[in-house]
Formats: sequence, structure tokens, C-alpha cells
Amino acid sequence: MTAFAVQDPKLREIFAPGFRDRLAQHWLISVIGPTIERAWIDDCFSNRVGKGTHGYVDDMILLGDNPRTLLEQMRRIDRFLQERLQLRLHPDKTVLQRVDQGANFLGYIVFPHYRYVRERTLRALRSRIHFFNALFDPACYPQGSRPQRGTWVQWLTLHQLTPPLAPSPVVLKRMLATLNSYYGQLRHADTYRLRRKIYHEMLGPIRRYFLPVDADYGALRIKPVWLFASSGDVMTLRVFRDT
Repeated sequence: MTAFAVQDPKLREIFAPGFRDRLAQHWLISVIGPTIERAWIDDCFSNRVGKGTHGYVDDMILLGDNPRTLLEQMRRIDRFLQERLQLRLHPDKTVLQRVDQGANFLGYIVFPHYRYVRERTLRALRSRIHFFNALFDPACYPQGSRPQRGTWVQWLTLHQLTPPLAPSPVVLKRMLATLNSYYGQLRHADTYRLRRKIYHEMLGPIRRYFLPVDADYGALRIKPVWLFASSGDVMTLRVFRDT
């Protein structure tokens, strides 16, 4: 089990099970899932196969063409939550608005025919890119954006690594995983120009280590030349096939 804390947008503890534990969880839910499913209330839609397309965990969107109807539905939902589940809607996060204003939902600003990513996501990406450049060149990139906690801080501390680091395959693969997690989120929005801009303009010096995997800039990969790893007089060549 890996435990770490994140602080954007607020301080939270994250617990991530290891590979063996995840296998056990998937097996367990495949066995007990049907039994639990029969016991759940019909109005529960989150994370259930075949139920709902506009709900996720504790976020919901109601669509309609009559504001009064939507407000009445909101009141009914709030009453149900209070009477049956001892919960209630968050008073500061319930918004009635036109769809053409864009809905802030699941990390995106959702419009009827397209989606944008939130500015907060882009700020976090810029901060992480600055941190990566600072790992290689702290003189040119002050450590003001260095994360105070999280997996990167734990990893650097565990291996007693301090900048400037060498661009080893291990370091680059960790960077690649982080960058591609953002690219994965961006792919679900209308962001081709943004994905291209990130690679050509925002990455800065670390761009020398990466290439886009395709013309759509759907993800990045490490340039082959940087997959050579040296240890003393021993050289290791990692052979792979482009796809």
C-alpha cells in the first residue's frame, strides 16, 4: 500500500494499493458484486454498469429545458439524501445555469458540443514541468514550484537524490508517466492545439528527451538515444519497436 498526500485543490490523503492487492480487489468484486448490486437502491447510479451517463461518485448533472422543473428535482434529491442517507447537497456547489455557459464537471468545462480542461489543471502541469526542468538545471529553474509532498518527493528522498540530476532512463520514465497522465486527461477534451503547444513551447529544455507518439500528440515517448543507461564501464541497450 502506497500512501501520499496531495494539496491541489485541498489537502487530501491518497492510498494506492499494490499490484497484488488490486488483483485481489478485482477478484473479490467479481464474486460479491452481483450480491451487492441486488441490495443497492435503484436511485444509485455512480460506478454501476449500465446505469447513468451524467453521474460520477458524488458529482451529478441534471439537464432540462425548464428551470422550475430542475429546481424541483434538486429539492427532491436533497430531501431524499437527507431522509434516506443522512446526506445533503453542498449549498455552495449547486448551480443552475444555461448549458452554453459550460459546466464545471469532472475536471473539464463541458459545453454542448466540446470540452475544455480547467485552468487549474494547466497551472498544475506548468508547475510540474518547471519542477522537472529544475531537477536537471536548478540554477536556471528556481525550486519555487517544488512539491512539498507526494510520490516524487518520496522517491527523491528515498534514493537521496538532489538536483542537478542526470537524465537517466529511470528518471525520464518517471517524468514520462507524469506527463502522459496529463496528456491522457487532455485527450478527453478538444485540446489538439494545446497538446501541441505543450510539447513545442511549454516543456522547455526537457523537450529534448521526449517525442510525441503520433501526429495527434496523444502522448509522449522517450527519445531512443536516452534509453541508454550506463553504469561504470557497463552499457545497457534497451531495444524496442516503435508502434
